[in-house]
Amino acid sequence: MPLTDDVCLISGFALRPNQPPHINKDKTMIIILGHIHIPPADVGNFMDDIQAITPVIGDESGCYHYAVALKDAEQGQVVVAERWRDQPALGAHLAKPETVALMAKWDGKLQADIHKFDASNMRGLFDQAL
Repeated sequence: MPLTDDVCLISGFALRPNQPPHINKDKTMIIILGHIHIPPADVGNFMDDIQAITPVIGDESGCYHYAVALKDAEQGQVVVAERWRDQPALGAHLAKPETVALMAKWDGKLQADIHKFDASNMRGLFDQAL
């Protein structure tokens, strides 16, 4: 994927965060955060698979941010950070053929410590008000 103004490079992995979301006060945004532990010998293949589907995921409706970044290749540590408009958007992503195929391919080959959080009060990092 060529790097442009809307693509950044993290630990050698390109990702394309979408524009800041329009906040729908009737919905709860979903934040996904965690780590994947993968055998070091498989890290390159796993990251190639992630990079191949990232453009598809970044274009999905309701995907505000999608990043899978290599933290430590020697230890097989990968960081996952995602932001979704709401649970239906995340559900649609998880049901997409590309996502299902990726999860099936790597099932049993990695350990994931990934959690989902509900977020309803998004504001700037330095905003003091709750």
